[in-house]
Amino acid sequence: MVGESHDRERVLIVDDSRTQRKLLCLQLEAAGYAVTAAATSQEALALLGCEQFDVMMTDLSLPHVDGAELIRRARAEPRHEAMLTLLVSGSAIDRLAEACAEAGADGYLRKPFLRQTLAAALVSGRQRAAGQR
Repeated sequence: MVGESHDRERVLIVDDSRTQRKLLCLQLEAAGYAVTAAATSQEALALLGCEQFDVMMTDLSLPHVDGAELIRRARAEPRHEAMLTLLVSGSAIDRLAEACAEAGADGYLRKPFLRQTLAAALVSGRQRAAGQR
């Protein structure tokens, strides 16, 4: 959970909002995660090409390649199949749930969210992923 140490699990945050990236980075770093942030899906894909992450949290509404497509592309690589993926968005919850299911994401969060909601999404995403893999 956020607030507990996570043996420096590596998290990739992808959001075109500088404020959202900074907020997520601060929350996750305070919880003991090693965090890398990307402003675009292209930047995220470049990082995924040369680094390994335990978790990827991506905004749904990104320019050029949206978060759902980013998850599909990441999951197409065998080395990222086990990576926990969460979609984040301020859009309607049913659109977010639908995009999550279509992308094969492990969970989703609707902005704005509290730190406890972030922790719960990470835990439930891990549980869902463990049951599917």
